Formats: sequence, structure tokens, C-alpha cells
Amino acid sequence: MKPFFPRLNHGPGLGDLLPAAPSIPVFLIGLVLTAVSLSALLIPRGSELALLELEAGNTQVALNLLEQMFEAGDRSLPTVAALAKVRAHSGNVAGSIRLLTGQLDEHPRDIGLMRLLAIQYRQLDRTDDCADILARLKALHPPAELRRELVRMYLQIAEIELRRGRGHKAVAALRQTVPFRFAQGHPPEPSHESELLHPSVLVDVARTYIRLGLVQENWSVMDALLRQQPSAEAEMAWALAAAGAGRASELFHWFQTRKGGSLKPEFLKEITFLASNAKAYSVAADAARRLVAARGNDGDRMLMAEVLTAAGLPWPGGSSRRSVFTVSPWGRT
Repeated sequence: MKPFFPRLNHGPGLGDLLPAAPSIPVFLIGLVLTAVSLSALLIPRGSELALLELEAGNTQVALNLLEQMFEAGDRSLPTVAALAKVRAHSGNVAGSIRLLTGQLDEHPRDIGLMRLLAIQYRQLDRTDDCADILARLKALHPPAELRRELVRMYLQIAEIELRRGRGHKAVAALRQTVPFRFAQGHPPEPSHESELLHPSVLVDVARTYIRLGLVQENWSVMDALLRQQPSAEAEMAWALAAAGAGRASELFHWFQTRKGGSLKPEFLKEITFLASNAKAYSVAADAARRLVAARGNDGDRMLMAEVLTAAGLPWPGGSSRRSVFTVSPWGRT
């Protein structure tokens, strides 16, 4: 039997009669999903949100948020660090220290916690407590970047103790920065530690030695370090130590190996002063001549004239003292 409406059996289906849904390229869907994922990552949360509140001046909001997170069991380093910071910022320094020491009691080998606590002690000028934490941290052989930070904190402790008149404490802190053993009446001996000093701290160590008046020890340490870990920074530290200790022959030979213009004027000026104070006038005069050739302002020429006079050496070109001093000593730069 034939269908009554034959066309309906072969005509378009219901889906064909509806408007077609727009097609979306697959790559566009991927881009949308990626954007949503990235936006989720960029939304601050937890400790990040609390620190943003702190920067905005909402200290109490930040503190409440972090305290709630901590009470809920979040003991992650970012949360602990942020909570310690906000507690200290709100005036609860004791609470900040108590938080860090409590966490360190539970995790005695946590380098991150030790670093945070050492920084807190350093900011409070609690140098003895800071030195104790640094010693524990140093014994764990931290990575190179953190070792450099340790050296800088030890140098800060040395400067604070020097200002307080506690020279023995300053010396003890300074000696923690170098891989040597020290014994009364004996020269420093390398301790054969595997970790080398970061080159960027060597000049600061040498300068701190000079400020503490340990010029001979400085020379022994920097001379050995230059052989152990040669670098441009180690060479600069060696030169400062040599000038401070009055090592005229070594410095004179070193100057002969340097090309003109390879030393910065401020460094040459520092060498001039150090060598002159050590009564190594020939080296001081050489450094002063190089200083004038490198920069040559009035202060540099005055310094050279003073050094040449102290050394009993003639002024360049037979100049008279009157022509060399072009400004008053108070105008020296």
C-alpha cells in the first residue's frame, strides 16, 4: 500500500527544519579555556591576598585572614612568613617571634623558617639570637644564594657590634664569613670547607676587616682566597687588604700588571688612602697618579699632592704646591 503522502517519507527531517547551530572552532574553545585557567591563577588568594591588604593599609583585615588560615591548619611557609610579617607590622613583634620559634621547634631543619627568624632578629638588633640562628643555618650547608645572604647578615652583625663597642663580638661575626680556622697567636688556616664565598661579598668582607683594624689577618685571608677562588672581585679584595696591610712590593707589582683605565677612580682613591695610612707612600703615590689620570678633579689632585709631599716625591712637571692646590681642603671630593 502506497503512503498517502509519499513526499513526507522522503522529505527533510525535523532537525533539517530547525535553524542550524553556529559551529565554534576547536582552537577558539581552547583559547577560552586557557584564558579562564590563567585568570584563576592570577586571582590572589590566601597569603597573597593578605599581603595585598597589608600594602593597602588594611592591617587588621590581613591579620584576621592569616590568623584564620593558620588556625584552620595552614602551616605552609608562605602563610607563616606572611603572618609573622603582619604580626610584626601590627606591633606584635613578640607574637611574630613566638610564631617562628614555635614552627622551628616543630621543624628544626627548615631552612626557610631559620632564614625568616634570622631576619626578624636582625631587624630587632638582637645580634646574639641572630648569630645563633645563622650558625644553625650555616651548619646545614645551604645553597649558594642563601650563603651569600648569610655572609651579609654576619657583616651587619659585625658593624652593629662595632658601634656598640663590643669588638670581640664583631670579630667573631666577621670570622664566620670566611672558610678559615682561627687560633690565638697563629695565622688563619683554611678550613677546607667545600662551599666557596660568593665573589660579590669578598670586597665587603675585606672592608669590614679593615674597619675592625685586623689588617694583617685580612691580608692573610684575602691572599689565600685569591689563590683558592680567583676572580676579579677576589683580586679587588686582595688589593684592598694589601693596601691596608702596607704590602708595598706586592701592590707595586700588581699595579704594573693593570692596564690604564682598568680601575675605577673610587677604588683608586680608596687604595690611596689605605696605603697612605699604612705608610706605604710609594704605592699610595702610584695609586694617586692613576687616580688623577683616570678622573683628575680638584680633590684628586689635592690628594695626590698630599701623598707626594708625605712621600718626599716631586710633583708632576715640577709643579709648585701653590699650583697643585686649586681648591681648599674642605672642597675635596
